Amino acid sequence: MAVPTSPEHWSDSSKQSYAYQSPPREYSDRHYTCRHCKKAAVFTGQEQRESYEVRKDYIWQARVLCAECFATRMQIEAELVACAHRWQTARSECNADTPFLRRWHGLLQQHVDYGGSRDECNIHMLLALLRGREC
Repeated sequence: MAVPTSPEHWSDSSKQSYAYQSPPREYSDRHYTCRHCKKAAVFTGQEQRESYEVRKDYIWQARVLCAECFATRMQIEAELVACAHRWQTARSECNADTPFLRRWHGLLQQHVDYGGSRDECNIHMLLALLRGREC
């Protein structure tokens, strides 16, 4: 389904792109394959309008995860924030909590599987802490 564009609602960075000089008249459905689960998916014209004009995502950003995988990634990211917060507020308690450390490490690995950036610093820290328990 085609949805009319309103480039004046794009983000400031999008307004500085070439697309703003000659914007499309409408958003049309874009078909793609999810990078994680490999299922066929569609970035609808309405979702594009919401993304670019309401949330102000950069205009050249493209979807790579289907809705289900994207929701999983957002859940993983929320759990990672909670883990980092718990670590900052109760480090000694967390340091003694092996299941917590394993869960946090697992979430960091999953985040990469869903296209997130690899947090080398925390991965190495957690591996060192967990290795110390194996002795």
